[in-house]
Amino acid sequence: GSIHEQASRMGRQFLLSDRETEVLALYAMGHTQKRVAEELYISPTTAHTHITRIYSKTNLHSRQELLDFMSSNYGS
Repeated sequence: GSIHEQASRMGRQFLLSDRETEVLALYAMGHTQKRVAEELYISPTTAHTHITRIYSKTNLHSRQELLDFMSSNYGS
């Protein structure tokens, strides 16, 4: 499935907020935290907070771990 689809499945599995799920999708697409903030009209600090919460809720620790998890659990 698409990154957005994988992010929303991950969001449901880990009880991420809608906003965290949006952040996860953009972040997984390779956007920097700054770019995520610009895309969603939020401050870089807020974007960073969302990403920190995503890591904490999923117990993953890097973008690569998020990507690996998404592809092994929800990949086509």
